[in-house]
Amino acid sequence: MAPPTPRAVVLLPIQPRYATPILEGLKRVEFRKRAFRREVSHVVVYSSNPVKQVVGFFDILGIDEAPPAQLWRRYSRVGAILKEDYDQYFSRCEGGVAIQVGKVHVFAKPFPLGDIAPEMRAPQSYAYLSSHAFTKIRGQRTLVT
Repeated sequence: MAPPTPRAVVLLPIQPRYATPILEGLKRVEFRKRAFRREVSHVVVYSSNPVKQVVGFFDILGIDEAPPAQLWRRYSRVGAILKEDYDQYFSRCEGGVAIQVGKVHVFAKPFPLGDIAPEMRAPQSYAYLSSHAFTKIRGQRTLVT
């Protein structure tokens, strides 16, 4: 019997106005237009401009794919996003994804992507991380685990 395929880890750039509520436990889903192509176990949160730092990571409880109207009905209370911003984000999209946030790990001291690998840059939508990179990230001191 073959061993199970390990799940991937992604680096996800998230605007600070949405990253902060994730870290504070107020935002329990992250909405995206497209699903990951691999099965993913963890999301490393990169708080985008103007913060530009890796601020924490979370376990994924599940991923729900559905039309945006259905996702809104299911997750609007835990999405920490205004309806007009949600509608604008999903305009012209027939489907969407709700990434369900599990256990959150907040770094005591956020750090730049270059601390993971000197050549690393923020992805446009997301990037898969190597197991070596995630091991390095997990070694950072966290405040909340």
